Amino acid sequence: MTPKSILRSRNAVAQIGELSGGNFQKVIEDADAPAGAKNLFFCSGKIYYDLLKKRKDIDDGALIRVEQLYPFPADEIMRILTLRKGQPSVFWVQEETRNRGAWTYIQNKFLSNFGNMRIHYIGRKEGASPPTGSHRLHQQEQQSILQTLLHTMNLHENKRVESALWDSMQ
Repeated sequence: MTPKSILRSRNAVAQIGELSGGNFQKVIEDADAPAGAKNLFFCSGKIYYDLLKKRKDIDDGALIRVEQLYPFPADEIMRILTLRKGQPSVFWVQEETRNRGAWTYIQNKFLSNFGNMRIHYIGRKEGASPPTGSHRLHQQEQQSILQTLLHTMNLHENKRVESALWDSMQ
C-alpha cells in the first residue's frame, strides 16, 4: 500500500520512458551524495521523501533507498558499501516504532550478510501501537527523527552512536 502523500508527490513520479525501457531497482543510491560520504542512511518507503526534503542539510551523508526488502538485496548493498571509501557509519532510518517496521529484519540481515558491520537505528522508540493518534504528536516525532539524523553527522566516527541515538529518541 502506498500512502496518499507519496501518490501526490512530484518526487515519486516516473517518466514513461523509465517505465517502458527501465528496470526495477532493488536499491537506489543517492546521486547527490558526496563521494566520500561518512554516513550512509538506508531507508524504505515514505520516510525517504521526508529525508529528501532535508537533503541540503545532509552534507556528509548518502540517502540510500531500499525498494525491495525480501529477498534481501545483499549484493546490491554490498556493492554500495564497497564503493564507499573508509569506514562509513551505517544507519537504518524508519518512521515506524523500533519494534515494528523493517528494523529487526534489516539488523539481522546486515549481521548475517556483512559480518561485523554495525548498523544503527534512527526512528521512534518502541511502542504498543503504531500510530500516536495525534497528527501534531506524529509531526513532532517525525521532526525528531530528522533532527536525530542530522545530529549523527556531528558525532565522532569511532564513537558508539547507537545508544546516543536511542537516548535522543526517548
